[in-house]
Amino acid sequence: MQTHRFYSLDLFRGIAALTVVLGHFVIDGIIAPDGQIPQAHEAGIIWNFSFIYAVDFFLVLSGFVLAHSYLHRMEITFRDFALRRFFRMYPLHLLTLLVTLGLFALFGLSAETKDILLHVFFIQNIGLGPDGLTLNVPSWTISIEFWINIAAFLLLLFIRPGKRIVQILLVLMACACFALLYRFSGHLNVNYQTSMGFLNWGLLRCSGSFILGFLTYRLYLRCQSWQPAAWLVGLAIAAFMAIILALPGHALAGFATPFVFSAIVLVLACSDHMTRAVSQPLVLLGDISFSIYLVHHPILQIFRETGLEKSLLTGIGFVAVVLVLSTLTYRLFERPIYRWSLSKTASYRGVVPA
Repeated sequence: MQTHRFYSLDLFRGIAALTVVLGHFVIDGIIAPDGQIPQAHEAGIIWNFSFIYAVDFFLVLSGFVLAHSYLHRMEITFRDFALRRFFRMYPLHLLTLLVTLGLFALFGLSAETKDILLHVFFIQNIGLGPDGLTLNVPSWTISIEFWINIAAFLLLLFIRPGKRIVQILLVLMACACFALLYRFSGHLNVNYQTSMGFLNWGLLRCSGSFILGFLTYRLYLRCQSWQPAAWLVGLAIAAFMAIILALPGHALAGFATPFVFSAIVLVLACSDHMTRAVSQPLVLLGDISFSIYLVHHPILQIFRETGLEKSLLTGIGFVAVVLVLSTLTYRLFERPIYRWSLSKTASYRGVVPA
């Protein structure tokens, strides 16, 4: 198994998670009747915060990291892989779901039984429903990522990813995902919507980005000795920030963002030795990014339902609370429960406990 850690990529995962936190605060958790999260200008906000593209960055990075972690150890069994991914993602999802349901009860909000069941069984937003963003809203990407991981592993059992024809087919698959989205919606800001009653737009979006991340790692293996110039690293960072902060969510140019993110990930991965001195001390932000992503929305719900006035001071307090609770969640629940789960299922997974 590959053990090299990309500190710069971990740091940018944390930064992307924070943009989601800030974006949801900017629009104050407002969700339109059709389930869409409106753009900032639709919510009366001058700043058009384009945090929605963080999702595509997460999935590109997920494809890259999954390939880095498992591509060279295909002796791992499907049972072992599936349980590792499940224990990595589901426990925190379940915890934040239970907290969200508790808050619904506390504030007198209603939740559909079918939505609860879809979240419990980790199959929300893959084409089975719900018809909108429900409960812990950000979790819509988590179930999709899990099932994409499972599908990718099964695919790798039957194909040799090093073959050129396979790589060409993967490129065509990614392009097909985005082409279908262009045909259906005309923009990339989609999540739960479906076509033909089963084809989930969010699944298409995340699949395309994940495949690009996987292919980016294949390219990284060919040019990992490349040392990008400092100006190129700076350009990659500037491009990342420009997309996250300035690109409108319904812009046609949004379809280019997964490809740009792939280039950014490649540059950051190849320059990791150069940027490690800066990124390594801040890598905790990447460690807690999963907690940040799932924990922040229940906190936002408390802020919203208690009627706290939205202001710069409230925003700073909100981010501070999210960071503190996410750190505690990571250290006291997320990491320990993952290690405990792996140790308790080692024999079932067919491995010797470390």
